[in-house]
Amino acid sequence: MYPKLFLFTRSLLLKNLTLLFFLLSLTMSGQTAVTGIYTDWKGYWHSTGTTGVGNRPDRENNLLAFRWKGTTYSTGVNNAILDANTVGYNAQKFRALKIQTVGIGASMYFLQGSMIDGSASTAVLQPALAGSTATGAELASRLTDGLNGLALGTGVANIKAGTAEFKVGTNNLNLSGIGDGIPDLIVTQVADPGGTADTFKFIDASGNLVGKELSIKFDAVNAVGTYSLDLFNMNGTVGFSPASTRDIRLLGIETSEFEITSTNAPLVDRFVVTFSGNSDCAFIAFNTNSLKIAELSLVNTASLTTCGKAGVQINYTFDIKNTGEVPITNIHLTDLMPGLTVTGNSIASLAAGATETIHGTYTITAADVTAGRVTSSIKVTGTDPSLNVVEDISGNTFTDNIPTTIDLLTPPTISIVNNTTCTSLGSVVLTNLPASGNWVIERSPGNVLTNGSGSSTTIGNLAGGTTYTFRVTNADGCKSPSSAGAAIANDSSTTWNGTAWSNSTPTATKSVVFSGAFTFTSDLTACSCTINSGVNLTIPSGISLILTNGLTVNSGGSLTFENNSSLYQSNPLATNTGNITYKRNTTPVNRYDFTFWSSPVTLASNFTLHDLSPDTLADKYYIYNPSSGWVIDYGGTSTKMVPGEGYNVRAPQTFDPNSTAIYQASFVGVPTNGNVTVNPVGGKWNIVGNPYPSAIDGVKFIQNTDVGAVYFWTHANKPVYNPGSNTYKYATTDYTTFNLTGTAGPDFPGSVTPTGNIGAGQGFFVKSPSGNPIVFTNDMRVAGNNSNFYKTAQTAELERNRLWLNFTNTEGAFKQALVGYIEGASDSWDVNYDAVTLNGNNFIDFYSINEAKKLTIQGRALPFEESDIVPLGYRTTITGEFTIAIDHVDGIFTNQNVYLEDKLTGKIQDLKSGNYTFSTAIGTFSDRFTIRYTNKTLGTGDFETIEGGLLVSVKNKVIGVTSAKENIKEVNIYDISGRLLYSRNKVDSAELSISNLQSSNQVLLVKVTLENDAQVTRKIIFN
Repeated sequence: MYPKLFLFTRSLLLKNLTLLFFLLSLTMSGQTAVTGIYTDWKGYWHSTGTTGVGNRPDRENNLLAFRWKGTTYSTGVNNAILDANTVGYNAQKFRALKIQTVGIGASMYFLQGSMIDGSASTAVLQPALAGSTATGAELASRLTDGLNGLALGTGVANIKAGTAEFKVGTNNLNLSGIGDGIPDLIVTQVADPGGTADTFKFIDASGNLVGKELSIKFDAVNAVGTYSLDLFNMNGTVGFSPASTRDIRLLGIETSEFEITSTNAPLVDRFVVTFSGNSDCAFIAFNTNSLKIAELSLVNTASLTTCGKAGVQINYTFDIKNTGEVPITNIHLTDLMPGLTVTGNSIASLAAGATETIHGTYTITAADVTAGRVTSSIKVTGTDPSLNVVEDISGNTFTDNIPTTIDLLTPPTISIVNNTTCTSLGSVVLTNLPASGNWVIERSPGNVLTNGSGSSTTIGNLAGGTTYTFRVTNADGCKSPSSAGAAIANDSSTTWNGTAWSNSTPTATKSVVFSGAFTFTSDLTACSCTINSGVNLTIPSGISLILTNGLTVNSGGSLTFENNSSLYQSNPLATNTGNITYKRNTTPVNRYDFTFWSSPVTLASNFTLHDLSPDTLADKYYIYNPSSGWVIDYGGTSTKMVPGEGYNVRAPQTFDPNSTAIYQASFVGVPTNGNVTVNPVGGKWNIVGNPYPSAIDGVKFIQNTDVGAVYFWTHANKPVYNPGSNTYKYATTDYTTFNLTGTAGPDFPGSVTPTGNIGAGQGFFVKSPSGNPIVFTNDMRVAGNNSNFYKTAQTAELERNRLWLNFTNTEGAFKQALVGYIEGASDSWDVNYDAVTLNGNNFIDFYSINEAKKLTIQGRALPFEESDIVPLGYRTTITGEFTIAIDHVDGIFTNQNVYLEDKLTGKIQDLKSGNYTFSTAIGTFSDRFTIRYTNKTLGTGDFETIEGGLLVSVKNKVIGVTSAKENIKEVNIYDISGRLLYSRNKVDSAELSISNLQSSNQVLLVKVTLENDAQVTRKIIFN
């Protein structure tokens, strides 16, 4: 077949020679600049200089006319637009030279109006490349597109250095056009001008110069317009930011400037352009009134009636058009590919503008099936009136020379590319597969075959750093060509060398390796982490190292976690290797303070209680036996700290007994990860602890185990020396209690605000009713939020209406109780919503009472009823005055009245308006106080509740039900255990009176159903 060369031969005066070069770096040497242009952008656009935003062509637009030496010349593209806009002009006809191919250089770019792809913010090459990189014919087609080839908006930048020759043929220059003052040549440049000249010349048949050579640059030419464009590399990827702006410049040249005269014009055989390598071209245009164009153009079309396999016939259609200015004779197809049979391969003559069609067939061979496609490039040859040979190579349109290809089966489409990560190899989603029957996909490299069916599939196990292509063979044996390449990047890891990342920053699917010093200023997320030998890193307080998989600290390296920092791992099966140092600060303690601890490093790390606090007095290391209580581990060396279990250790003996300081423990060992199981003794108190070097979610811990509330040891003040017993006692000590209802103190002034998380290293008490294993899981772990050591609080998104009450005296005694009306709770015992008091305070205790249980936290059912009454109890070893007060509230209690009834004195105190102070003797008192939400004394008088238009009242043991909006349909009355005492349906009235109800004095529930089926329940006191 005819080779695609950069040396072009054309007969009859350059085939209209309107070769607009879109970004051509040119300089003037006596040529005259164009001072104004007219194009068909948005119908009509005129410009004489650089233009601003909103007035820049961004699509294909064709040159209609230009102003040169004070005269406007039309190009013949569409004079009607000029007439409609009253533009006066000298009518001419320009055409772009049809280039067959362009050489390809590494720094070349496709140029395209920014909105040709429909978007100013993205850049997509239109049309897309046929393969993975551009061909010379695809580049050439961008230089001769548009009407008469005069499109401004597509082109090529930095055209590779080289020479293009265009056949003119003898006697084809119009002698009357020489020196007539009308431009014969237009050269355009629409990007940044270069400093290297391109040259233009005419030569004779022997290659000798005719006239003189012109050297042209554009750095001194004024711009006549500005446009918006996208630039693409030779593989179709984006080369610059979308919607870049460049200027438009044009030069007009007469043939006489080449010193062509009537004497030497007959010697001219070819026109030669030598590109500098910096040429940015849209077109070079020749005036056809000065140059008679002899030109043929050939379009080659191939079709299949079925998929292509050996022996199947391809049908070809060859449309031949005379696109020149003179008739062409003796026309026939040449350079036929082997096996192509052409019918009627002879056309005697074609007038200018005429078209004829020739048909051919080709039978597919086994070699074609192996290739997956058939490519053909045919030549058409004819003779002009001056007996010059006229040729063209077939293309997809009359203005290009792109070879015709037909796929024997549609190749797979690369839909999604997933790069390799540390958790998985790469994969590619292929679409556009044969919709029916089975198929086989062949992957290259590797020649891996995949069998399947369906229009899409995913090919996995692809290594990073490789570009893969795919072919498909259908059930009929037809094979496609290779797909576009799918480049699988290796995103599995990145290394910090002390200065920069080797493969961009870490992600949850990218492992990180530290081979140099690194400063953590924010959380770092990675798939896994490796610390190389000689590298010493520190995670600052409040910062989290968040890993999907394992941590490796190589020998000679170190990783230290400061207090309140976190190591979070999501994969419970990940393995950690090498020791970390995990630091944990206590709240301020003195010598005689105890702290509940748990270990965040593995049992195999052999970390002991003595390692935790080496300066603690030997008999002040404790483990807890659920059956017998605290047991001393003398010296703290015999017990290795088991992850998930809790321990009690006093502050170092070096601490001052009268002032407090923070003690910082340093756990050294392999960080714990994965499930940790603790086997509690059922029905007994057990001390357990967070086993991870990160916080755990307290809500999830309670929800995923059956332990209910958790209890954290704390204290408010330093111990007070008792000379009589030679011991120290806390002025106020107790447990902070937490469950799904919330947290009950003691929350002392200056303490950390609860967050709902249990910090690393924290030990706490639980009581498992069943004795089932307690399993800590990675799902409970939290990245960050690791500052709560001793304290925690409820953060689940439940409906919560809570009231915190404090019981205090002026000497510092303190106890807190919580009552909450909580979504999910009932008025009976709820293991996750109710918490008994541990009575850990030597001096006082304070609690609500339900089902004879003393509760530091009580969760009650919704909906809240104003008629509810909550008994309170207390214990004291101190006589004197105490105060009951509201600490804080949330939910409905923000606006709900709260009253304290003292049954001993008969007083009712509005706690919203003031605290209640009273005197007490030593003892336990379970029936003196109640919390209520109305200030009426309940008895034989009226008690009523009205809400939403429904009134329920009790007077003299007669219950009245009145509805203000809907008739009553049905009424049912239950006791507090749920037993039905009364039922009445088909009431069909707005009022109902119920007397002679057989019930003792008690709380009753009145359930009312209205005619619209709305149901309302009211709680009443029946007495």
